[in-house]
Amino acid sequence: MDIEKINYEFGDDLDIFEELIQDFKEEAPSMFESIEKAHASGDANEVMIVAHTFKGVVSNFYSEKIKDCAFKMETMGRDGDISEIPKYLEELKSLYSQLLIDLEGFLNQKKAS
Repeated sequence: MDIEKINYEFGDDLDIFEELIQDFKEEAPSMFESIEKAHASGDANEVMIVAHTFKGVVSNFYSEKIKDCAFKMETMGRDGDISEIPKYLEELKSLYSQLLIDLEGFLNQKKAS
């Protein structure tokens, strides 16, 4: 998470930033489920679409690790080889959990100052 970029992008407008975080919290689990279902049914195109969407959403938080993981999954879907999706999905979920912790810490710090 690039705090400098977030500060530049959102400044003191924490309401919008909090709303983005809340939307992300609500949408991410269904995206994970969609990727799991697409993988189970062998739908590489759907994996690509959902991973691309996730990558776009997470770009708001300037977290390169999670964005790169989503991009790998998007590429696998585009290439039609989704055999390693479960491995990357677990990594994506782990990075997502850590990002939420980091975002909450950032918000709490901004509110305290």
